[in-house]
Amino acid sequence: MASDTVSVMRSSIRTILIKRITIIFIITFIIVLSSVAIITVYTANTYLKNSEKQLFQALLTKGNTLVINNAQALVDMVNDNSFSAIANLISATVSNDNNIIYGIFMDANLNPWIVSNKKSKHAPYNKAFTDNLSLRANALKQNTYFKVNSEAPPEYTGIEKNKTVYEFAAPVFSRIEPEEPIEFLGTIRYGIATGQMDAARIETRAFAVQIMIITLLTLLIIGGITFIFSFIATRHTANVISQPLIELSQATVKIAQGNYDTTIVIDNDNEIGLLSHNFNAMQEKIKDTLGQLLDHQKELKDKNKRLRVTQEELQDFNQHLEDKVNERTAQLKSAQKELLSAAHAAGIAEVAINILHNIGNVINSVYISNQDNLDRLQRSKITALIQTNHLLQKNIEHIGVFLQTDPKGKRIPELLDKLGHALKNENQSLIENSSRMMQSINIISNIITTQQKYAKGNLYTEMLDLGLLIEESLDIQATSFRNHSIIITTDIQKIQDITIDSAKFHQILTNILINAKQALFHNPIDNRKVHIVLRKKLGFAILSIKDNGIGIDKDSLIEIFQHGFTTKKNGHGFGLHSCANLLAEMGGNIKARSEGKNKGATFIIKLPLS
Repeated sequence: MASDTVSVMRSSIRTILIKRITIIFIITFIIVLSSVAIITVYTANTYLKNSEKQLFQALLTKGNTLVINNAQALVDMVNDNSFSAIANLISATVSNDNNIIYGIFMDANLNPWIVSNKKSKHAPYNKAFTDNLSLRANALKQNTYFKVNSEAPPEYTGIEKNKTVYEFAAPVFSRIEPEEPIEFLGTIRYGIATGQMDAARIETRAFAVQIMIITLLTLLIIGGITFIFSFIATRHTANVISQPLIELSQATVKIAQGNYDTTIVIDNDNEIGLLSHNFNAMQEKIKDTLGQLLDHQKELKDKNKRLRVTQEELQDFNQHLEDKVNERTAQLKSAQKELLSAAHAAGIAEVAINILHNIGNVINSVYISNQDNLDRLQRSKITALIQTNHLLQKNIEHIGVFLQTDPKGKRIPELLDKLGHALKNENQSLIENSSRMMQSINIISNIITTQQKYAKGNLYTEMLDLGLLIEESLDIQATSFRNHSIIITTDIQKIQDITIDSAKFHQILTNILINAKQALFHNPIDNRKVHIVLRKKLGFAILSIKDNGIGIDKDSLIEIFQHGFTTKKNGHGFGLHSCANLLAEMGGNIKARSEGKNKGATFIIKLPLS
């Protein structure tokens, strides 16, 4: 009977310990697993949203850049009515990109010049577009985008039904003088599908789900392994605790049966060991010994309870600390990714804007020289020469008599002499303008070459005559300055011991000279002056360009070289910022001085000598 009681007690103690510790572990593991699962799902959703936002922003950047670049490229083509060039540009753009569904250029009256889509390279449309999408595009004042109706897209787009497509459109304006009204030439339109973006979104979602599954499986595996080891440790602890109690119970049964000679031999210095010593004195003080036993049992229970409370507090603290670390890590990774993306996009945009701005300045000089050539050809004396030759051919049979006696014939030698001088002067002017145009084209080529070398980290510099470079830049701008009645005076010291990049220096001078010209537009036509001085000083070449134009206020002098800052109504704030960057690359700098509004301005360039 006593043996059965001891066996039941042993089983009960072990069972209770194993059950309670197991329940505590399972509850704790479920809480941890749930928390990690929630954090993982939230992180995956945040990652998906950020990825979708970045993919859509990339689509917008691609579409807006495409239509803006095409709008600039189409200006001269439309003015020259170059249909084939426009068709080749748009068709090639549609063919070379699988995500571009269609491309359209329509004039200001909604008449399509070229419609190219995936189904038809050149779709024939002989009447103006009247659909809402075309009307919205024609009313634009700047580039934007629309989402095309996927259920009923216009037939000319060639879009498959229920396919998501965004149309990017930009107005095309002609290049004109600043004081003249803007002329609207038409609208360039491209339809770009989201197929690539959708594929990337699906791939990103699959990756996030995969990471979440791997995380949860890893936690389950770790939890299973931990549970096994905890169960083994719990059984061992239960045995360690229950075995002395079994011995104690056996001795108690014997004492209860009247065997007071029974001694308990337990070699422990804990509470159970102390209890065993007390049982050895039970022969004299049985009641006191039983009371002490109850007191010690209560003390043992209190200590176990406090131990469990301490363990729970420690687990809660560890869980809270881990959650905070994971949350902060996710925030830092997200912030770092956004900063890298923004820096990359800003760098690409600034390089492209500087190249376009510098090329645009030189193209303006080419346009002015070409316009001067056209004016001279329209006023050419070649018509008078043809008429004179026709008169001579008509009287060829009696040419001698005609030249000596006829009033018209007598005037022919004098007329031919005047025509010869006029045609000679005309030819010389055409040669000079053509030379300027070739110099400008060469500068455009150098700008592009310089940017390509810059991208490869292989900048090209050479020892040059700085005064000669200044004269070349002035010669390119001469026609434009002459047309605006601007007087240029120079005081240039010969400087040949300087090593610079000629293409970059031409870009800098072109920007400053054009700014000086525009600053003089508000002056009377007989009071437009620019004075240029070049000197050596303390190992540097100092170049000053002074005008008597509209001037610069003191507040603007502080910000004038910052990217995007401009005082012009239609300015972009790229030119002077680009000049400062280019001079810094060559070891120089630039400063601006002005006494205020309508008091002129001076730009001072400082470059180190070789």
